[in-house]
Amino acid sequence: MDEPQKKPLIQFTPVPLRTRRVEASEIERRVREAAARVGLPDLLARRPAQLSGGQQQRVALARAIVRNPTVYLMDEPLSNLDAQLRLQTRTELKRLHRELRTTMIYVTHDQGEAMTLGGRIAVMQRGAIVQIGAPLDLYRQPVNAFVATFLGSPPMNLIQDSRDGAPATLGIRAEDVVVSAARTDRSDEARVVVVEPMGSETLVTLEYRGQRLVARAAGDARFEPGQTAWVVLPPERVLVFNASGDRT
Repeated sequence: MDEPQKKPLIQFTPVPLRTRRVEASEIERRVREAAARVGLPDLLARRPAQLSGGQQQRVALARAIVRNPTVYLMDEPLSNLDAQLRLQTRTELKRLHRELRTTMIYVTHDQGEAMTLGGRIAVMQRGAIVQIGAPLDLYRQPVNAFVATFLGSPPMNLIQDSRDGAPATLGIRAEDVVVSAARTDRSDEARVVVVEPMGSETLVTLEYRGQRLVARAAGDARFEPGQTAWVVLPPERVLVFNASGDRT
């Protein structure tokens, strides 16, 4: 005999609403509204074990939404999801943030999540904030080598160099490295080490001046490991970091 269907509110009503003596009709309204926002209006009668990982994550979001907080604090909420669910849930979080128009503080070690979700990003190093700003500002103008390599996939290339007799590090993004099979007047010689076709683009890892350099080339670029390639590092795209790792 099938188990009698339970009332929807039993599974999804956050205890804090009851302890705050919110009326049952108001609780029901908030629960149904929150469930609709996260795409779960037809699953209110299910038990937690009957939900997928992605659905359970949405339930957690709904439980936060019903309280109408002025600030949301999310501590790596997508860390236990597989890659596809992470992308789907990330999109939902972006939509919810836009609809709720409420401050969200989102903690993550995933720079992709930080770049796509954050209106402003605070990057921490050894427990201290080292830079705060808009995602693209941090991406293009990192204050130090740590921020430069933390944001971006692949991370910024760092090339050891010497400026005026002092050790320095040159930084350049993969998309700013110009790589070609043909030599030009401004190009330097390099050797292709690894080629990673990604469909819309190709990542080419090079040995350049005895160091590793990654270039982002067109999807139809043709390179082979061991092949000689020629690279140009546009001066206007190169950042300089001192021996302490700070940008000069």
